[in-house]
Amino acid sequence: MSPRRRYSRIPQKQYSTYLKQWEVFCNTQGFRPISPLLEVALEFLAQLADRDLGYSVVNTARTALSSVLVLPNGIAFGQHLYVKRLLKGIFETKPAPPRYTCVWDVEIVLNYLRTLGSNTELTLKLLTLKLVMLLGLLSGQRCQTLHCLTITDMVLGKSKCVFLLTSLLKTSAPSRHLTYIELLAYPQDPNLGVINCLNAYLERTKPHRVGISQLFLSIQKPFKAVSCDTIDTKIFSAHSTRTASTSCAKAKGLPCHVIMAAADWSSESTLAKFYDKCILKENFGGKLLEQ
Repeated sequence: MSPRRRYSRIPQKQYSTYLKQWEVFCNTQGFRPISPLLEVALEFLAQLADRDLGYSVVNTARTALSSVLVLPNGIAFGQHLYVKRLLKGIFETKPAPPRYTCVWDVEIVLNYLRTLGSNTELTLKLLTLKLVMLLGLLSGQRCQTLHCLTITDMVLGKSKCVFLLTSLLKTSAPSRHLTYIELLAYPQDPNLGVINCLNAYLERTKPHRVGISQLFLSIQKPFKAVSCDTIDTKIFSAHSTRTASTSCAKAKGLPCHVIMAAADWSSESTLAKFYDKCILKENFGGKLLEQ
């Protein structure tokens, strides 16, 4: 396979920002983006670090370049000794602390959702946010996965719903790919039942769903399919539902292999390092000051 053809077939969605920057950088330097000199690629990463970007950003850029660059002797760009040394130096000067040391309590959110009442009486905005939250918590998946959900790849029944996943995800690999998400009904509490909420959402958005198969639509005209970055918060990101749900499941004694299968992780260390956080409960000092 030629380098140009290889470049065109790489799934670039999650790395598009860095690949575009890399292409601009090469054009200004007079090099081809596919087969530059090693020192050119190292200079690109070094300039990212000089722009006061953290280690995780530069490391993501390294992964993006590794997906397209071809080095002599078949060495992967990200595994080259000089690249490793550069990233190690950036890590030591700009360490990447975890985004969260604790995470919000899932029970608080679930209790709030219970108070909203019947799904049929909610506004489209509240119904959409409720469904996003339930899907995020109950599936343990990241925003990218929820964004890929479509009604054409959905099998919806009374007791469960199965979403088939046909898009490449961040965790996809030639030997491993999350193929479906299964959600079960919750008859004990209709206000927390994801199947009930999903049915109500599909009915509410049916008039706006002409030619659109993506599950989630915008909440106002012209009701287009939403982008992956639609939801945003200042303290906890939309991705924090993944951390909150997996941490809660771990705290409730769910076996690690069950959590890993649901969240599509191949290593238990991923759960332990990035997602097994203490759950933010009541404040100690605030409790002492209560009358």
